[in-house]
Amino acid sequence: MYVVEFLIEDGTNATGRHFYYVDANDGHVAWHYNALTEIDGTGNSLYSGTVTIPTRQVNNQYWLQDPSRGNTGNGDVNTTDSSLDQSTQTTLSQGGNWTTDVSNLCDGNSNPNCTIDRTLTQKVGSIFSNANNVWGDGTSSSRQTAATDAHFAVTKTWDYYANTYGRNGIDGSNYRMLARVHYGLNGPTIYFGNAFWNGKSLAFGDGSPPVPSPSPWRGPFVASDVVAHEYTHGFFEKAIGVDATHPLIFTGETAALNESLADIFGTAVEFYTREQQCIPCQPDSNTPYRTCQQQPGGGYCLIGNYLLGEDFAHGTALPARSMADPWDFPYDHDAGPGLSFHHPDHTDLIDLNTEPHAVGGFRAMRFGCWLRLERIRTVTATFR
Repeated sequence: MYVVEFLIEDGTNATGRHFYYVDANDGHVAWHYNALTEIDGTGNSLYSGTVTIPTRQVNNQYWLQDPSRGNTGNGDVNTTDSSLDQSTQTTLSQGGNWTTDVSNLCDGNSNPNCTIDRTLTQKVGSIFSNANNVWGDGTSSSRQTAATDAHFAVTKTWDYYANTYGRNGIDGSNYRMLARVHYGLNGPTIYFGNAFWNGKSLAFGDGSPPVPSPSPWRGPFVASDVVAHEYTHGFFEKAIGVDATHPLIFTGETAALNESLADIFGTAVEFYTREQQCIPCQPDSNTPYRTCQQQPGGGYCLIGNYLLGEDFAHGTALPARSMADPWDFPYDHDAGPGLSFHHPDHTDLIDLNTEPHAVGGFRAMRFGCWLRLERIRTVTATFR
């Protein structure tokens, strides 16, 4: 088999980077695709309404892969995963950030009780593809809907870092980010209720609606601030040089700093995204923590706020954290059976042995207060 690359850069619609796989025996073209094809898809998301997302056309299908962001990333352990055949590895390596369906499997062989452990063999999953480049239906009935939210949020997070700080990808060198949705189970019928960065990729669980419904529950975990939070964990590790030789020590002040920065930039990305486009909304008592603001010209748009995970807090469920007042919401993830504690909101309440998300809340609150003051100053100056 010969692989022939044919590059066209003439400024017309014919511009492309074509790869032809030619049979060495008889010369026929066994496979062909255009690696430079960039076509915007339409996504019907859970939390951001109808959005435009970057996709690739591969033969007669569309793949949920960004053609440009991350397309020159090096050292990608995800596209070379042994679960992918050689042809798929080659095609993926010529595109950028991509989104897969893990089919509610867990890393390693821990089904159905998933654990977050970066030493486990990663389940890469299958890249989302379809024939019409329209993704999801705005509900969880379509598995593509959560993928739309994750793919859109990774795109906006990339753009925030690139346009604000000139950093392309988490490593500044176009790291090709993999976002894995529909990750895992915590029991035979209980979907994984969390999100994480494992040192290589992002993963997002679905959460489980309780029975009978409606009752308080959280999920799917693909809200823009949470996607950006996990993305920032990757940025943090690359920035301080974490690798196999220099592992991350996730404890004490290091862990608290890691979590607070992830909250800070997760919130910043939410503001960035919602200031670029109106996400139509209506004030709704069923989603009391989302900020739906009436616009001068009429209608309502979602705007950013200082809560983390408010988009996927259903019924009477609480957001994960508050940057305006960490004490608002008790933190019960790791406190033990029947126990909970609040995020400290003063330095004299901080115990570095406490769960790092809680310890980081104080630092995130200081940023939230500063950002609110800066926004008030900006508005005041505008209307003088």
